[in-house]
Amino acid sequence: AFAWLSLALILAMWKARARVKNAPQFLTKAAFAGNIMMFSSLALHRWMYATWTIFIPLFLLGFGYGLSELAYQTITSLSTSKKLQGSMLGSLSSTTALARAVAPLVAGYLFDAQPEDLDYAYTA
Repeated sequence: AFAWLSLALILAMWKARARVKNAPQFLTKAAFAGNIMMFSSLALHRWMYATWTIFIPLFLLGFGYGLSELAYQTITSLSTSKKLQGSMLGSLSSTTALARAVAPLVAGYLFDAQPEDLDYAYTA
């Protein structure tokens, strides 16, 4: 299941990088499309009860994250001054790393609070 997530992430980043080089105006569309994909994948988890049906939302989540993360990094890089680019991108990277470390803990707590609702286990 997580191989689908990884494949989607790699495909989205590869596709978005190719488009952003040629057309910088694609950034906001990519970020918006990525957010819509992530939101829809998390909403689809509510209706997926079989293990094999989780693959579609996981692919949407990985593809959406790949699109939006690359767009946010590029927008941050383009909108800051040359002196602040390194510190801004470093703080963006460390914030996402912190979120990746904290999210499983919060998801585990929420799953323990309502074990019959598996959404928290998949979206951590």
